[in-house]
Amino acid sequence: MIGFGISGVVNLQQFPMVIYPFISIYMMYFITERNRDFMARCHEIARQWRGQKPLTRAQIVEKALSMPAPGYYVSFNHACRCIGLLRNGKLPDNTTAIKRQMWHEIDAKVRKHEQRHPNDPLTIALAFVLTTSASRFFIDTVYAIRLFYHLNNPYVSKTKNSPRSNGMPACDSVLHKATIAKHREHRNAC
Repeated sequence: MIGFGISGVVNLQQFPMVIYPFISIYMMYFITERNRDFMARCHEIARQWRGQKPLTRAQIVEKALSMPAPGYYVSFNHACRCIGLLRNGKLPDNTTAIKRQMWHEIDAKVRKHEQRHPNDPLTIALAFVLTTSASRFFIDTVYAIRLFYHLNNPYVSKTKNSPRSNGMPACDSVLHKATIAKHREHRNAC
């Protein structure tokens, strides 16, 4: 049930076609922000290593994944639900190890906040934690490598069999010129 001001309450099961597009748009916002921040971190690492021994994509992605992330990229409602499930031992079995690690980290920070501020309810503690930075990007390594490849390669189709695109054009990437030069060399060699 969702309350809409004075007009009353709407049962979500009666109107799934109305609410689900909004939920997916909201989720895409967090995915887009996460991908943008992750790619910015990858580009920052690539810039720092310029002039030294070049790093492979996998090395750049590993370094970016291990660095702190600006946030957790989850909505407050989803976090409330998942923390409740975690505390009751009912987190779904199909939850990936990376996501489990993220939920355990969020829960540990919430519990720490609750110890420091015993009068704050769970919702206040969770809202505070979601505004802090995360210890790392909680992205699967294989997905992160694919994401890095697809968002940096101007010749890869971003519409079919690719990770969700954040709309960042390939020409904005740090590695764009190197990728173009490599493709030209390959084309000229054929």
